[in-house]
Amino acid sequence: MVTTFNAGVGSSTLPLFIYGKLRFGVTPEINAISTIIVAVTAIAVLVAWRIGSFKGEPDVLPIAPDED
Repeated sequence: MVTTFNAGVGSSTLPLFIYGKLRFGVTPEINAISTIIVAVTAIAVLVAWRIGSFKGEPDVLPIAPDED
């Protein structure tokens, strides 16, 4: 719904474009766009994970000590 309001007159956002194409069936163009989105997201997650591991941050949060 928000995408519809964000698109100006005569323009289209990527979600609106994909939704419009899906109405008539999945085309190779939609498959390519979806693959690119998944690949970019996966690469971003892996890069963020590697940056976090280089900083020496622990994989799990330490347990808070008991306050007596």
